[in-house]
Amino acid sequence: MTTSVVFHTYKTNVNSHKSSFRAGRFPEFIRNGLISFFFPAVCPICKGELPPEGPPWICAACRADLAKPMDGELDDYRRDCDKFPLVTFYTRFDYDEGAGEVIRQIKYRERRALLGIIAPSVAELAGVLAERYNLDMLLPVPLHRRKERERGFNQSALIAESVAAESGISCQVRAMGRAKYTKQQTRLKGDRRLANVSGAFVVRDAAAVTGRRILLLDDVITTGATAAHCVYALWAAGAEMVVVLGVAGADR
Repeated sequence: MTTSVVFHTYKTNVNSHKSSFRAGRFPEFIRNGLISFFFPAVCPICKGELPPEGPPWICAACRADLAKPMDGELDDYRRDCDKFPLVTFYTRFDYDEGAGEVIRQIKYRERRALLGIIAPSVAELAGVLAERYNLDMLLPVPLHRRKERERGFNQSALIAESVAAESGISCQVRAMGRAKYTKQQTRLKGDRRLANVSGAFVVRDAAAVTGRRILLLDDVITTGATAAHCVYALWAAGAEMVVVLGVAGADR
């Protein structure tokens, strides 16, 4: 066999393997092994490498930290939002404790399976609040319909439904809505946050909230502007009491 023939045969075989890899005909376990070797998965919270045999996306140790039961008094979870002294706020986690990353993963990467990490801990606090304030309904902070179509879901509603299933509190996902499309609060500061959500919320079903004692759930509480304007709309519709529960509290 001549040198040119040998070279042509070798080149043909290499190109065939490349095509097989690109076309997905390369054995999956080999492809996955190579990807894991050169690009190991990393836990976004602790930055540790995720073992192939462990749970996906968030490592077992960080999951365990987020699953720890409440520690201390109920007032330890209270959050002061100076601009809204009439509204009662609580948050289950600090945003930087890892819960913020879980929320981002759910919100922007559609990893809804991660709800199971935070829902039991949030439900624990929800149950304590329901008992303390005699609350009988759970509502999520609503998204505008356009934004919900863009994202495909409302993360606060997903969390609220999971918390309701864990805690046994009745959940009404559609009792409230957004009357106007607003900018993301994370991109605004100070009074611009207040102006952005002023008049943004409406109660769609006043009969469902009149006389009720409501636990309003939001994913992240920063200044409290979004949740507070929801509370104002609920009060105007006849709610007897509203307490705000944020999954995580973030610094301003």
